[in-house]
Amino acid sequence: MRRPLPANRRRRSTAISRGASGARRPWYWTRWEGGMECMVRGALLRLLAALDGFQVVIQPIVHLRDFNHLAGLECLVRGPAGPLEHPDQFLGEARRCRAFMAVEAAICRTVAARVAPRLPLNGANGDAPSAFVNVSRETLLAGPDGAAGRSLLPFADRVTLELTGDGPATIPCTALQEAWSRWRWSGFRLSIDDLGEGHNGLAAVVGLEPDYVKLDLGQLRRVAPFRLPGVLRSLADCVKELGAVPIAEKVESSEELELVEAAGVGLVQGFHIALPQDFDTFFAGRALP
Repeated sequence: MRRPLPANRRRRSTAISRGASGARRPWYWTRWEGGMECMVRGALLRLLAALDGFQVVIQPIVHLRDFNHLAGLECLVRGPAGPLEHPDQFLGEARRCRAFMAVEAAICRTVAARVAPRLPLNGANGDAPSAFVNVSRETLLAGPDGAAGRSLLPFADRVTLELTGDGPATIPCTALQEAWSRWRWSGFRLSIDDLGEGHNGLAAVVGLEPDYVKLDLGQLRRVAPFRLPGVLRSLADCVKELGAVPIAEKVESSEELELVEAAGVGLVQGFHIALPQDFDTFFAGRALP
């Protein structure tokens, strides 16, 4: 006698879904349709990147004692108006649909075309402001010969790569170290974004020996709201001990600015300092050193 199929398999074999027209569809159609939707959305995101269908805004990084003393400009992306306008949604959708590298390369092209040329050449003392560009581990691994690197290479002395904490955890640290050595040899500087977020732990700071490390006050507010002063000072001291310059970001009040100063952090960024703005507006009437 033939044994009946398990209940879960019987349900799956007879499951149906309904399309926009209400037509009955077999269970496997939904999976195929979802894959096709992702392919189409990925193609549209690549087209959007090729046509520069996004906006890059800048937020200044300044010296705490003198807000007019510019240390750098972080270049932030904004997606097209609608549900993808926030950078997390825009870049998250690009990664989900396998269009992330094309989008990130397009952002770097925009920075190279519109922001970096307006910054002064960096002399031997390294005091000139730098364009901080968020890059993923995949882009760092591709090296200066990759799509993003080729755009930024002519302005290497004016660009700081800001390594984000997302991306695959399978990339070995030794591969990142080797890739970063090629970027550094070409004249770029490195910043570790959001220390402690994602893959950006102390191992990244020790292994890559960055020029800057960003301390995210928004993250510290969440994880240590009642111990913020002590934690901030400890992290700042640790970063300095490892040979990097700490930058406090997401500074949103005068009280937080006082905490940052007490922790011995000299570079700051956040809404309390300046909101992100279009670079044409920022550069209008501004004389850079």
